[in-house]
Amino acid sequence: MIITLLVLITSLYSFDLEHGFGISSSPQKNDVSYRATFLLPDQLQFYIEPAVNLNDTRDSFLKFELLKEFKTLSAFFRVQNIASSLHPIKMELGLEIPYQAFKLSLGVLYNQKQVFPYTQLSLTLGKFEPYISLSDQILLGLYYGLQSVEDSTKISDYFRIISPYNHAETRSGEAYIKGYYLDSGEIKLNGNPLKLRADGMFIEKVSLPYYGENLFTFTIKGKTISSYEQKFAINRIYPFIDIPYEDQKKWLSIVEKIDFPNGNYFKPDAEVSRQEFYLNLAKLANMERNKYVFKNYFTDVDNEELKDYLYTYYGKGILKVAYKKFYPNSSIKREEAMTVLSRFLPDKEIFEDYEFKDIPQKSWVYSNVNKLRNFSIINETVINPKGTLARKDFFNYMAKLVEFIKIPAPIENVTKVEQPEIVVEAPNQSSIFDVFKTAIIGDKGEYGFKDITFISPKGDESVPKTPYFVKGYAPPGMTFIVNSKNVVVNRHKRFAAEVNLDPGINKIEIRVNNETKSYLILYIKKFSDLSQNEYFTDLIEKIATLGYMDTDEQFYPARYVTREELLLAMVRLGYIKESRIKEMSDEDKTAEVSYQEAISIINKLAGLRIEFDASNEDVLTRKVFALLLYEIPKVHDEVKKFYSN
Repeated sequence: MIITLLVLITSLYSFDLEHGFGISSSPQKNDVSYRATFLLPDQLQFYIEPAVNLNDTRDSFLKFELLKEFKTLSAFFRVQNIASSLHPIKMELGLEIPYQAFKLSLGVLYNQKQVFPYTQLSLTLGKFEPYISLSDQILLGLYYGLQSVEDSTKISDYFRIISPYNHAETRSGEAYIKGYYLDSGEIKLNGNPLKLRADGMFIEKVSLPYYGENLFTFTIKGKTISSYEQKFAINRIYPFIDIPYEDQKKWLSIVEKIDFPNGNYFKPDAEVSRQEFYLNLAKLANMERNKYVFKNYFTDVDNEELKDYLYTYYGKGILKVAYKKFYPNSSIKREEAMTVLSRFLPDKEIFEDYEFKDIPQKSWVYSNVNKLRNFSIINETVINPKGTLARKDFFNYMAKLVEFIKIPAPIENVTKVEQPEIVVEAPNQSSIFDVFKTAIIGDKGEYGFKDITFISPKGDESVPKTPYFVKGYAPPGMTFIVNSKNVVVNRHKRFAAEVNLDPGINKIEIRVNNETKSYLILYIKKFSDLSQNEYFTDLIEKIATLGYMDTDEQFYPARYVTREELLLAMVRLGYIKESRIKEMSDEDKTAEVSYQEAISIINKLAGLRIEFDASNEDVLTRKVFALLLYEIPKVHDEVKKFYSN
């Protein structure tokens, strides 16, 4: 009953308990006792020990001790024979010096106005502690510990987390911990040692530095301890009171990466703005800032961080179109959000075609939504593409996306074409090429006969014009082949010929008798008014080279597209006849085309469903027109095959 009461008291107050039984013997008497030791803060110990004299129960008494631990020794004050009817009260005062398993106590004993020197030597053997004391009498004794902090096999007896009580999760940024004898061990938080008071019993308030898991590691170093280390994890989550813990726990993988709403309200049904969406997604993907700079775009974005990220979105092709205005405070549509989210996913060879109740497979957004479903980013069958994105859905999507996220790499502006290694050898009569000086491909302005010893085009790997002129020496039996077609050259010692190059890679072969030399030449148009740091420059150059848009030395990316230009591209794609343009009035031909009109015409003629979030009042520029053409499968396929030969 007494033991149960003591354990209950220790659970309510800030101390721990050790207890056990003892026997002692002297010439005068033999005692049996029970000892309860209270481990207090500031390295204080207090024990109370009732004892029974086996020779005479009238001599039963009560003893107590107060002990203060210091770094290398302890000071004690002890009173005994309290309540004894046969012996007067004794008091002992002294120092206790530990050495390995031994303890030596030296002090004085006060008994009936007399002072005696006091000496005690004890030895710890597991749970047993035999001792001998010398003062006014000789006393032999043995103590057996039933419960000892140092002998515990559970570290939870040493260390406790008081708050949060469930040891699992908390909205607070702090935790209260309780421990015993830190000087015989250590405690770490997230791998970093904590500096706490080593005062026997401590209670400390500790800040939790991270959202998500914070890991306490408590280690005790003792000879009789069988469990040396234990870990306690506390998940710190955001202090939102309008959303369940279970929902917040899903976001632990992203809380350190993105911006959460301020305050205690998450507002899970709030509409996500375009700024919140693009800014958080960029931070989640750890995107670089401001690698690509485009002037006169996103003029209504005041947040410089967002603007820098938008440049990167556009530069890497995640945003297909850059607008003069971004409308950062407008709510983002689910179809736009899912399209952008899907572009952060890696390619997957095999996709299952899922069915969605409100998105047919012919829809332009189907492939993006289906990709998200294949990666289990979404699991709904009703997408509501025209609806706005709720904040709770956005955070759920990001928590799943972070596992797969991959930032698209920009297409290289100039693709290097592998060419056979050119080795210049000394003249050798065994090869007819030793006297054949091959040719250079260049524009007509460079036309002139000179002895040239290097391979064309001037060591470059691409040329920006066609037709080109080839020149060189023509030994008997020479055949000049471009893309598997013979080119007729004159039959003089020197030759010159006009060569029409196809868009992309051209294979040039020069054959003399049984010997052949081959070269690869890339034909792609280049424009001085396009930035070579921009992702879409390479794409526009290919579309222009394929002949879908009329160009000269410059591309004029900011020039407005006329209705005639738009329809001429449709003629070249085979969607309409050229007679339709001839029937138009001059005023109609030169009229400028808006985004929406261009999209409507392309969708109608090409059977597509291209959708862009563009203003009806914005006029279509040549640069954006090239990107619209790229959405047409025929153009898309031709561009993809550009570097094949």
